[in-house]
Amino acid sequence: MEEETWKTAITKVEPNKVCLRGYRIDELMGRITYAQGVFLADAMLVSSIDHGATPPSCLAARTVASTGAPLNAALAGGILAISRHHGGAIEESMRVLQEAVRRKGEMNNTSEEMASIVIREYRAREKRLPGFGHRIHTKDPRTPRLFQIASDLGIAGEHVEMAQAIADGIEKSSGKGSDTGTCRARL
Repeated sequence: MEEETWKTAITKVEPNKVCLRGYRIDELMGRITYAQGVFLADAMLVSSIDHGATPPSCLAARTVASTGAPLNAALAGGILAISRHHGGAIEESMRVLQEAVRRKGEMNNTSEEMASIVIREYRAREKRLPGFGHRIHTKDPRTPRLFQIASDLGIAGEHVEMAQAIADGIEKSSGKGSDTGTCRARL
């Protein structure tokens, strides 16, 4: 039996590259407005436009919409499907960062020292650090752009510093490099 697949011209996701209508997401971030992003994404939420039509939250929204329910109900269905099991690692990741920043201050460590401690603790428990790592990307191309925007706006504080230290520590200790690649398709 032939496997069914979804095809879309809206997004293209490959290891270390995410494109929206042929444009790199990390190049669009901070340069286009939300409305412009919605226009490019055919009304998908900009924050999750890299995922296309197949993730559970998108399917939930599509299922609700297929019942004839209003758009706001379909969007609510999709948003409510986001949890710690799908798309919600960021909440637990922030808890890790808050705890690491708190402990860094108590222990008078550098961010790099604290990151090393956190990484060792998670490895000892054989647990993944939430918010670090991606099923497709070895280095998510959106992250450096978000950090740059935060820096440019003067809001990149100790939590961004800690996130970067943990990411650098994971990369260094794993021995894996990264390649952000490029998107080939253009409008």
